[in-house]
Amino acid sequence: MSISPTGNGLNIVIFCEYLRHHSWMTFASWYSIFKNLPDANVKIRCTRSDTRELLFVWSQKCDVPIYYVNKSDLKIEENWFSITPDIMAVSTYDSNNLGPESAKSDENFTFVSYLEGCGKFVFSEWIDTIRNPFDIANELYSYNLKLNVYRILKLWE
Repeated sequence: MSISPTGNGLNIVIFCEYLRHHSWMTFASWYSIFKNLPDANVKIRCTRSDTRELLFVWSQKCDVPIYYVNKSDLKIEENWFSITPDIMAVSTYDSNNLGPESAKSDENFTFVSYLEGCGKFVFSEWIDTIRNPFDIANELYSYNLKLNVYRILKLWE
């Protein structure tokens, strides 16, 4: 079965951990898929932790299935495209340029990662925090933005 540009026929699983920053990162990842690949099937597999904090509340509100598993039960699923929370869909489905690629690339990829930076966004400053960059996305633009960085920041806005 072929996959349409809108993601029809594409199954995506986001592998994450039950951490503060993974909650907002996974939301951003899901939202990018929702916007650019609206016909894709998405689910979340999240490893459990000892924290008592209430995270990932958005997944119920957005009707995204989330499965909590032990780290030992975390395995790649056949016929599912696996990504991590730092990966965002910034374009429609293109099997020739699927990625994931660094957001610093200027090539048109479907999936890119912002771990290496995204404009003025520095990932290490956002680790273990519940706050997210969405409210300040307009402050994260810099000169000479790469195409994929621009696309991520627009999604964050």
